[in-house]
Parts: sequence; C-alpha cells; structure tokens
Amino acid sequence: MTKISVAFRKVNYSGPLVGGVDETKLKESLRLWKSTENKVYIIGGVKGEKEISRVEEIESKTSEIKSNDGIADKVRTHLISIPLPKFPSEVALLTPTAGNVQGKDHFSADLAFLEAAWSQGLKVISIGQDGAATEQKSAQMLSDEFSKSRHFLTFEDKHTNVLLKTPIITRTTTSGEIIKMPFMTIQDSKHAAKTGRNQIFSGARLLCSGNDSIQYGQLLKFSQSRYSTIYKRDVVNTDKQDDKAAARLYAAKTLSRLIKMDGNEFLVIYLFLIGELISAWQTRHLPHIIRIKIAMRTYFFLRGSFQFISSLRM
Repeated sequence: MTKISVAFRKVNYSGPLVGGVDETKLKESLRLWKSTENKVYIIGGVKGEKEISRVEEIESKTSEIKSNDGIADKVRTHLISIPLPKFPSEVALLTPTAGNVQGKDHFSADLAFLEAAWSQGLKVISIGQDGAATEQKSAQMLSDEFSKSRHFLTFEDKHTNVLLKTPIITRTTTSGEIIKMPFMTIQDSKHAAKTGRNQIFSGARLLCSGNDSIQYGQLLKFSQSRYSTIYKRDVVNTDKQDDKAAARLYAAKTLSRLIKMDGNEFLVIYLFLIGELISAWQTRHLPHIIRIKIAMRTYFFLRGSFQFISSLRM
C-alpha cells in the first residue's frame, strides 16, 4: 500500500480511488523464488511464502506446506485504480486460497484491504466484485458493516418514494491526517450484463409485467429466424459467462429486429433498459446527469416489476 500511495503522490493525485477484486485459478505447485534482498522462499502455499536458509531445508519445508498449509489453487487479487482514462490499475494485494472459501472469508480479506488502503491515505470509495455467490455475500457484509456509520450522504424524494443513503467513512491515516469519503460496493459491469441476460434463461422465475412476460422461447425463436443478430449457441447450451453473447443481446440491431416480431414488447423494454444501464456504466464520456437519469429509469422499471409480482402473491 505504501508503494501505491507514493506512486499516486508522484503524479500529484489525491482524489477518489476505486477498488476491485477477483479470483483466478492456479495450477497447484510449489516453487522457489529469490527476492531482491537475495533471500530464497518457497511460494505456492495458502499461508504465504516460507523462507529457507539452506538447501537441506527445501524438502522439510515443502512437506510442512503440503501437510499443514495446503497448496493454493486460486489467487485473490485486489486492485486500486484512478478513475480516469490512461491510468492503469495497481495490484495492491495478492492472497493465495484453496478449497471452498466462504463469503465471510472474502469479507475479512476485503475489509482488511480497505482498512490498509485508508490507513495510507488512499481514498477508496468503492469496491467492485463479480456475481459469484461468495463475492455477493462479502459485498452484503461490507454494506452491513459500514451501514453502522453515524454519517451518510443522503438523497430523498418523497414524491417517488426514493431514499438513497451512502455511508461516509472517517479514518485517521498513519501520518495523522483525517480523511472522509463515501463508500459503496458494486458489481462489475460485465458481470451485471451477463446477470441481466442469464435471468431470461432461468426457469426458476418468470419475468412478467401486466399481461406480458419474458420467456426463453422468444430468444430461441429469434435465433432461428433469418433476421437474427445472435447465434444459436447464444441460446442453446449457452455459455453463461460469454461477454460477447451478452453484448450481442443488448445491441441496437437486436432490439430493432426483435420489436418487429409479435409478442416481444416487454422483452425489448427489458433489454433496452438493462443494456442502456450497462452502457452508461461503461462509457467514460457520458455526463453524470445522464447516467443518473438512466440508472433511476431502470430502478423504477425493476421496482415496478417487483411490486407487480409481489401483488400477485397469495
């Protein structure tokens, strides 16, 4: 964290920062690594590196790691970025993991990452995660943790029954400076796009509003038509983590051709609103007021749909 703080000071940046976290699979193995201080370590274990001072220690330390620590099969990466074009993300923390890690474990690691950043004066105002259940559990636990704050940035509109509250975090840095910043957890935009697409393919719930509904068969029929802008593989035995398939579904050409087919009105409205929200999320050049309008329009649509379905419950 200290190196990142120094790097940002060198470019004379002291504004808000964004955090991100994700996991990547590893090939399980142990290997030797020599540091810049000419120290030798065995890396690849869940509990971090093990220093060795003699060649004779390699076998015993390796056995110790395998029996007590375990070999990592994933690495969890925390990043910090300046939310401006042409600034690359900085790797802040790499944590090896193995086995079935729970949401509470991710929460502990994410909270430690945030506290370490804030202690160095890095004003991280958000952390982005993917749509995995454990990641979303961690995000919910972070939200619950910081909702205990005494101060909030609040927007309320009684006419539309909207109340938005973001906690204001106050921390003291290692240098004694007091910093204050809002904080929220978010899902990264590409996973949000895939989530919006995958809801259509779920048989567990039926998306409906009034007399209209969204069904898997609508997209299947469209994929088989001569005017289709999506592939059959986007619908049949689909890869639910396919970013390009999600992008094709929200494309303007897809919507313009779907609307010409009978019975797709609600489907087109859904895809337009979710796709517009993702577009507003990803573009760097849209004014904030336009982003807010798009986000609130989508919010009212989803809230209205939820209220309609809730009113049908017996």
